[in-house]
Amino acid sequence: MRRTDKQHSLFADHVVVAENIAAAAEFGLYHLIIDQLGGRTLAEAMTQLAPGGTCVSIGGIAGNEVPLDRARLRQAPGASLDFFNLFLEFRREPASLGLQRLVRLVSTGKLIPPLGIEADWHEIGRVAQALIDRQFPGKAVLLIL
Repeated sequence: MRRTDKQHSLFADHVVVAENIAAAAEFGLYHLIIDQLGGRTLAEAMTQLAPGGTCVSIGGIAGNEVPLDRARLRQAPGASLDFFNLFLEFRREPASLGLQRLVRLVSTGKLIPPLGIEADWHEIGRVAQALIDRQFPGKAVLLIL
């Protein structure tokens, strides 16, 4: 999905839109990488970590096998790979606490979520399909009037 320049500037110093994560290498080594693809993409992301950096894997839609290149990984001593599992996190802290925190941040204006579309809830089919087709960035809000 492509976002507008304004949306990109809310989240990152540099934005790379490419078919391959290797295109991000020109912007330097990273202290934190969040990967949701897994597979070869996760392996390439690991080679872009700064010494002591962390890569957090939150998904694996590109595959579960990660062919790591140890020679390239040794160039980032102390780098680590962690796996995020939402269901295990809920054992540590209930989702309701996180949702309360998010509501408080939104209500005070400290967090402004990107809204891609607002529509009447009767249009749920159209909005759901547009979301699946990635026709808009951000969140979908359905209004119950």
